[in-house]
Amino acid sequence: MYKYLTDNDYRKQASNYYDIIKSTINVFEMMEQIPHYAQILQLFKSLVISNNTFASKSRLINKLLSNSDNVNDKQLNGVIKYVDKLNTLSFMRTLTPIAVN
Repeated sequence: MYKYLTDNDYRKQASNYYDIIKSTINVFEMMEQIPHYAQILQLFKSLVISNNTFASKSRLINKLLSNSDNVNDKQLNGVIKYVDKLNTLSFMRTLTPIAVN
């Protein structure tokens, strides 16, 4: 389901394949064409992506702090801010540049 939500090419392939084997109704087409289903899927996609983002953030913080015995609040806040900046930079790299005419 994650790949279906996050990969447009995979979503089209799944819909096309299902179109071949369906009996009466193509469920994948319905999910895309009925506005409230499409919005529910978009919301679910956002939740899945944000959950993965929080999980990766937590793993990275744990990895950075794994060799530290005692970490005070100031150090922990610094690590959290550092990881937030890394996540922001990672997100910015995935954006497609907007052409200005």
